[in-house]
Amino acid sequence: MTDETPNVQSNHAAARRFVGTWRLLSIYNSPLQPDRGDKPTGLLFYDGKGNMAVQIAPSRPRRPFVDRHVPTAEEAHDAILGYTAYFGTFSVDAGKGTVTHHRHGNISPGATGDFVRRFKFLAEDRMALMPIENDVSLTWERVG
Repeated sequence: MTDETPNVQSNHAAARRFVGTWRLLSIYNSPLQPDRGDKPTGLLFYDGKGNMAVQIAPSRPRRPFVDRHVPTAEEAHDAILGYTAYFGTFSVDAGKGTVTHHRHGNISPGATGDFVRRFKFLAEDRMALMPIENDVSLTWERVG
């Protein structure tokens, strides 16, 4: 843990509610939906030391690689189209109702830095995350 990594245990109760493993239930109003298919799957992880990671995989049919070890440029593009994957740390501003993902690594080159989302707990083990820059809403259910 670096000095920049927030410690959720000493943070506000709202930050501690995020800790766990979350399964994607739905994405509403996503501009990437055609690339993601009808029912994308995903997992979101938050730990008690302030680390996070997310992966969302498309449900659309994808072509297998011709060479199992080295995809062509077209195969690689097809494989990541609609795929979301990044990791970093997170912080919660309970007063503003936002969680910030401080992205340290991302499958999309250049897409690091802060990603702010509004949050709403819909039930004890269900939450919605909404990027502040658009009307997309992702609903997650705690599974661990």
